[in-house]
Amino acid sequence: MHLLLIEDDLDLGRALSQALKAEGFSIEWLRRIADAPRSFDGDACGCVLLDVSLPDGSGLQLLSRWRCSGVTVPIVVITPRSALEDRLAGLDGGADDYVVKPFATPELVAPTAWSSNCPCRCPSRCCAICSTTR
Repeated sequence: MHLLLIEDDLDLGRALSQALKAEGFSIEWLRRIADAPRSFDGDACGCVLLDVSLPDGSGLQLLSRWRCSGVTVPIVVITPRSALEDRLAGLDGGADDYVVKPFATPELVAPTAWSSNCPCRCPSRCCAICSTTR
């Protein structure tokens, strides 16, 4: 599966890219919102790993823009923000999962793997369209 990683931290971006490649994923790594695609080809990207704090804006605003424009690619937010209100803001904003930094690679691989299991690529864990439950 191809993943889009949007993470500005050089050390973390490199480490995540290497670890996820070792798990069998292909990775495109971007460091700014300005470089992020406006929309997605459903087959070109299986999942997005999205940092919240980016140098040119909020990952949550990008997430909201994508969801409002109909993007259904699974998105996993990765951030050091662990407060309940932050997690709820991410999930309510359309994230499929919310992973708090620091994390172990298996903790990140798990939501990345389940997020692509729904045949209609909906952002919900229980899909009313195709009756898939993750």
